[in-house]
Amino acid sequence: MKFLKAAVVAVALLFVGSFSAVLHADTPPHIVHHHPRRRQVRRRIRRQRRRINRKVRHGKMSAAEGAKLKRNDADIHAEEKDMSAQNGGTITKQDQNTLNQQLNQNNNAIVNH
Repeated sequence: MKFLKAAVVAVALLFVGSFSAVLHADTPPHIVHHHPRRRQVRRRIRRQRRRINRKVRHGKMSAAEGAKLKRNDADIHAEEKDMSAQNGGTITKQDQNTLNQQLNQNNNAIVNH
């Protein structure tokens, strides 16, 4: 009897696990937007855009310079989306490092204006 119960439980767990894997395999990349590495990169982009807007508003940066830096952020965001589409909705640690290096370069340009 114990063996039968254990077998039923094992089969049920296999079924639930495989069903869950099937559901997540088809999950579009935009659904997994809450992944911690993606969230960290997007948060940095938002913060940089706010700093750019603030500098333009206070006259510390020209509108043209601000537009160029925002375009850099938009390109990084597009790259993040592409990377996540290739990885099932998440980005790898290496992808995150690459994006952060690009954000660091953009950050330096913001700080130096």
